[in-house]
Amino acid sequence: YHHLGMSLIDSDKSPFFSMGRTELNPNAKTLIGIVAGAIRDLPNKLILQGHTDSHAYPIESKVTNWSLSANRADAARKELLKAGIIGHRISKLEGLADTQPFFIEDKFHPSNRRISIILSD
Repeated sequence: YHHLGMSLIDSDKSPFFSMGRTELNPNAKTLIGIVAGAIRDLPNKLILQGHTDSHAYPIESKVTNWSLSANRADAARKELLKAGIIGHRISKLEGLADTQPFFIEDKFHPSNRRISIILSD
């Protein structure tokens, strides 16, 4: 299998997700719309991965990094559908929690709260 992926990352000034939240911020919706336009006519299936930073939640909390990351991937799926991506192209949603930080040296960095879009065969 061949995969080509891109990570859509946050910055300190305009994060894609507020800490502990799954709603895409307006700038994230705009960027996903741009990406959707660029990949709309490609034949590839899509794998969507959600990621979190390493901030922990109490064990009794309804929120975990696992649920946040999975729900963030689903939020990206919904935004891609709104932007014209046909639903059957999305082959997998993955919630990866904080297992693959973008900034390894700072696992709490806001840019670790991101979405990855992988184009697969």
